[in-house]
Amino acid sequence: MDSGKTRIDAIFGEILVTCAKLQWTIDHGETALCDSHRSTSRLLFYKTNFVRYEPLGVIAALVSWNYPLHNLLGPIITAIMTGNAIIVKGSERTAWSSAFFADVVQHALKACGVNRHLVQALM
Repeated sequence: MDSGKTRIDAIFGEILVTCAKLQWTIDHGETALCDSHRSTSRLLFYKTNFVRYEPLGVIAALVSWNYPLHNLLGPIITAIMTGNAIIVKGSERTAWSSAFFADVVQHALKACGVNRHLVQALM
């Protein structure tokens, strides 16, 4: 409604892409965030290197107007998966849809027994 997309453009360009991101996150998210070892130089053969991912706390995201569903939900999905809260600012051009999608996310979090205030949207 806000971006002027046809229904078919919204389905293929936003809904299916966002569903694919959700599916990838469900299938591979935990594995992608596992500690991983890195090689070291021969001079430091006695050292061990690894990468450990840790939550940052609160993430901020400023999203554009051209794909209001995907651009809003993409950072939300990633933030929640990585153990962070998020403040997301949607474009003023898509204020209605951004507020609607953020409200849907907050209700989904509440329904799952998660604090709905993990996601805050600014318009």
